[in-house]
Amino acid sequence: MRGRWSATVVLAVVMVAASGCGSDAEDPTTTVESAASTVSSAANEAFQIMFDGASCVVDGPDRVAAGSYDFVLTDDSGMEGADVRTMHLADGHTYADLEALQTQPGDYIKKPEWTEWSLNAFGQVDAVLADTEFGKVIVLDPGTHAIVVGTGRPSGTWLCAPVEVTSP
Repeated sequence: MRGRWSATVVLAVVMVAASGCGSDAEDPTTTVESAASTVSSAANEAFQIMFDGASCVVDGPDRVAAGSYDFVLTDDSGMEGADVRTMHLADGHTYADLEALQTQPGDYIKKPEWTEWSLNAFGQVDAVLADTEFGKVIVLDPGTHAIVVGTGRPSGTWLCAPVEVTSP
């Protein structure tokens, strides 16, 4: 009798513990959506970047407070490896200084020494929230930033727009 009682108690405890894991464990997207929603709701604005291989257009603010922002790239270029990033321009350099390095949109330019890639919400230079509708979350620090689209093949750089970031 004692063995049956112990087995029944153990089974009941396991069932109760498992029932608490129910719906979230069955839907693997819940965690990603929840994390992305939290970051997204903290952001003031989202940046929509439309890239067609000839130009890129940004639908978003040109001045924001420092913080995390969603950057969603719509890539209609057909080019391999199109990716959106932001560069923090340092040492008093301007967006015009960056534009002066290109003779035409799409010309590949090496990242100037006076710029730094902005980090994402996880403190990394180039990580994406895996294939979600939320795109890439990038943390913008105070200063001037350039929204940039780069491609792998053919190798190119498109300067999309400047963003002025103020202290929070």
